[in-house]
Amino acid sequence: MSSMPKTLAKQWPAHLRKDVLLRKFVGVLVEKHGCHTVILYGSRAAGTANAESDYDLLGFRDEGEPTRDARFVDGAFLDAFIYIAEDLSDAAPSMLQVHRGVPLLDPRGIAARLIADVENVLQSPPPKAPAAEVLARREWCKKMLGRVRRGGPLDVEAHFRRHWLLVELLELYFVFRNKHFLGPKRSFLILEAEDKKAHQAFAAALAPGAPFSAVETLVEMVLASGGGSLVKQANKKQRSRVASDAELLRALDNVRAHCDVELRKAADPVRFVHRYQKLEDQELVALIASSLAFGNVKALCAKIEDALLRLGPEVALIADSPNEVFARLLGWKHRLYQSEDLGRLLVGARAVQRARGSLGKALSEAFLLRGNLRDALSDWVLLIRQAGGFSENDEAETVGGAHLLPDPRRGSAVKRLLLLVRWMARDADGVDLGLWDIPTSKLIIPVDTHIHKLSKNLGLTSRNAADYRAAEEITAALARLDPNDPVKYDFSLCHLGMVQDCPSQRDDEVCAPCGVRPVCRHWQAPSA
Repeated sequence: MSSMPKTLAKQWPAHLRKDVLLRKFVGVLVEKHGCHTVILYGSRAAGTANAESDYDLLGFRDEGEPTRDARFVDGAFLDAFIYIAEDLSDAAPSMLQVHRGVPLLDPRGIAARLIADVENVLQSPPPKAPAAEVLARREWCKKMLGRVRRGGPLDVEAHFRRHWLLVELLELYFVFRNKHFLGPKRSFLILEAEDKKAHQAFAAALAPGAPFSAVETLVEMVLASGGGSLVKQANKKQRSRVASDAELLRALDNVRAHCDVELRKAADPVRFVHRYQKLEDQELVALIASSLAFGNVKALCAKIEDALLRLGPEVALIADSPNEVFARLLGWKHRLYQSEDLGRLLVGARAVQRARGSLGKALSEAFLLRGNLRDALSDWVLLIRQAGGFSENDEAETVGGAHLLPDPRRGSAVKRLLLLVRWMARDADGVDLGLWDIPTSKLIIPVDTHIHKLSKNLGLTSRNAADYRAAEEITAALARLDPNDPVKYDFSLCHLGMVQDCPSQRDDEVCAPCGVRPVCRHWQAPSA
């Protein structure tokens, strides 16, 4: 494991220049993950660290999936989050942790801009949480308190709920007061400086052996701010919710109706799947096409075309011979993926087909066992990775191999996996193929930066990160419009987002032709 050169470290703040481990960790992010930008944040950036403090790092690269690298090295804990640089547009609200962060490697000025953007975000109050959400969270606090009150000294669930409530109350204090929540360490410092009564209430309720009355007092204090007006606002919004959903439904149906499906399909990687007639070929081609579906569409489609031409018209037949697969793909490359990565993906998927009958059947069996798509996909991914000879340890894997089939349990949006499932499970409609037996009501929308930004503008999610929870939140909102097929709007919305290059503010020129402008939050009249 090599270190970052000392010459670059000389530009760091004085308290960091002699930190040999920090240079080593920056080297890990550069060499292992391909990062060109690295930010240190947290106690080590602030100069308040002790011997047990983590090394909290953010790294940015041009390719791959967002990931996390967490491990001990020489007795110190590295906790690094890796993101894609092109996803940084409007990312500051979701990265408040870099407040007062230190750029360690910043050849493009990305780190300095992000830190400056975060500082600007913190100068103003955060967007207000939806009134209905505030009402729901206030009611949750009351119900949790009641459950704790009813518990006896041996009621372990009540004890668990007490701790759960105490943890949530700190963030809720800031949410209910429309303030930024910056994590426990900074939040308690803010309380000590700005609201000593609140700080004392938390101290009393969190003390070991604290009486239940201290918890009650804390809940009352947290809920005291703006409760009545928020409840009234929430009730008012709830009464108009059906109308809002009706307007959203009309707008989205209008987008679907005016989407030139054939034109869009011709520019979409799903088109490759439609060339094949045999199920085993369709599955393998769909897996290849969806796995490579990130970045510039023309470039990725050219690389899919190249791979398929090398493999020939009978992909499954060729995949029965691993040596033939690797020979035909030799020299192929797409961004961070090498020919060996794609070859192992194909060989592993074909092995699962032979063992389970089809990839769809393997996923369906996992779904029946697990009861939800996320865990089923995680099991399914593991089957293919094991059969393809991928390492279970990302440290021993190539960069491409580590990110080719991501594990949904790790929290990223796994857009490419969910795209594959949408293609194969939704009823055939000219785009999707209806080949897998997964209930369409259980599908999760594939979320990339385009869909995430568009969904935030439509009020489908309040999450700042384009992660799996955001995908679930967006899907739940769309399920209000069509509970049997919530992801049916994905294809038209995805292409609308890419074509329009959806902004995060009103833009007369860009927004003029947008089909969902009537329901976009940037174009709504202020609430009365």
